[in-house]
Amino acid sequence: MKSTYDLLKNCNDAKVLSFLTSIQHRIATVEDYQLIGTESIRDLKYLYTNPIKNNHKDMVRSKAFDHTMFDSIDEYCIQKFPETAIRKCLLENYTFEVHGILPQHFEELQTFLNFTEVTKIPFQNNPTSKRFNFLRPSFYKCINNKGEKIFVVAVGCGHDYTMHYASMLQHVLDIFTVSIKVKIIRYPLAESALPIWTGLDSKIIKKDETIILGYIDEIEKEIKKKRFLEQISLHENDYYISIRYKNIKTNSIINLLGVKFSFWGDISAKITTRLCILGAPEIIYIGKLGTLGTPDDIYKKIFAPSKFLILYHDKVVGKILNLPNKFLESHKTLDTGYHVSVPTVIEEDYVQRQITNKLSINSIDNEISQIAFSIKHFNESQAKKVSFTSLHFATDYVRLPNERAIKTDFDLSNNRTKEAIKNKKRILKDIVKILISYLETI
Repeated sequence: MKSTYDLLKNCNDAKVLSFLTSIQHRIATVEDYQLIGTESIRDLKYLYTNPIKNNHKDMVRSKAFDHTMFDSIDEYCIQKFPETAIRKCLLENYTFEVHGILPQHFEELQTFLNFTEVTKIPFQNNPTSKRFNFLRPSFYKCINNKGEKIFVVAVGCGHDYTMHYASMLQHVLDIFTVSIKVKIIRYPLAESALPIWTGLDSKIIKKDETIILGYIDEIEKEIKKKRFLEQISLHENDYYISIRYKNIKTNSIINLLGVKFSFWGDISAKITTRLCILGAPEIIYIGKLGTLGTPDDIYKKIFAPSKFLILYHDKVVGKILNLPNKFLESHKTLDTGYHVSVPTVIEEDYVQRQITNKLSINSIDNEISQIAFSIKHFNESQAKKVSFTSLHFATDYVRLPNERAIKTDFDLSNNRTKEAIKNKKRILKDIVKILISYLETI
C-alpha cells in the first residue's frame, strides 16, 4: 500500500481500493438482521456470533511527548478505567481484553461467550443523573472455560469505540509494563445491525421530521420557552428518547432525538443511515470538538463546517464535499470550512497533526464526518438531498509539533471542572439561540 496520506488519490491501486471499500462499507452499511436468519429480535446470541479479533497492531500507540495533548493524555486515559483494579489484575497475571459488546449483553451472554465466572468491577466515571449518553463501558474480572483470568472491558457495538477503548487501555498498561498486549474482540453483525436491534424505528422517527442530535437537554430547555414551538409527543425505549415539537407557524416537525448510549465514531454513521432510511430530510448535530486554530477558540467560537474528511491516523479514507446544508445557506458567515473525524483520541499525535495542518483543517472530532459520509452515501444511492448541519464548540486545542510546551486552561482531561461546565453552558446557550432562530424559519 502506498505511504501517501491521501489514499483517495490512489484508488487505481487494488490494495488501496480494497482497503477503502471495506472501510466505507463498514461505515455506511446497516444490516437488518431479522432478514438474515434470526427468529427473534431478542435473540442476542445470533448478534454476537462470528466474532473477529483485531490485531493489536491495528492500534496506534503514542507516548505523551509524541501526542498533541502532551502529558494530559496519561490523565485522560487513566481516568477512564478502574486503575486500582488494573494494578491488582497485573499482579495476579490477568490478561486484558476489550469486547465490542454492550455491558448488559455481556453479562447476559457470559456463558455463551465462554466465561465461567464474571465479576463486575464497581466504577463510575460519568455522572449518573444524565438522561442521554449514560450507557458507558463496564469492567469485569473474569475466568474463561480454560481457567484463564481475564480483565474484560465491555464497550458497546462499534469499531471505532472499541478501538478507542482498546488503545486507551493499552496506553494505561504501557505505563506499567511493555509485556502485555490488549486483545480486541469485535462482533460485526451487532455493529452493522445496531440501529435495528436498538429499536430506531418509525415509533421514534417519522418521515419528514427535522432531526436534532447531541445536547438535547440544553436545547429542549430553551425550546420550551418559545411560543412558536409546541410539544406534541414523547416516545422512549431502552436506547432512545424522541421528543417532538411542532412549529405552529409552518406546521413542520422538530424531533429532538436523545441517544442513551455513546454514538462515538462509526456508530453515529449507522444511526444516521437509519434516520435517512426512515425519511429524515434534515439532520442537525450539536456537540463538542477540538480546535486546530488557536487556544482562544476554546468555549468561545462556534464551528459549522461545510467540508469533511475521515482520517484513520495518517490515512485519508473519506472526503465529503458539497453536502446539502440548509442552515449554512442562510448563515454563510458561520462556515468554518474543513473538519476531520478520527476513530480514537490516542492517534491524535504529531504525525496526524502535520497532515491536518497541510490540509488546512480547522476542527477535529470523532463523529461529524462519519455522519456527513453516511448522508452523502445515502443521497447518492437514493437520489435524495438530505441536509446536514453541525453546530459545535471547542473543548480543547490540538497542538502543533512546535507547541508542545503550550499550556491551555482546558483540555479533554479537565472538561468536567466547574469552570469548564460554566463555559460550556454559556457557549451552548449561544449555539441554541442561533439554532432556534433557524428553526423558526423551517
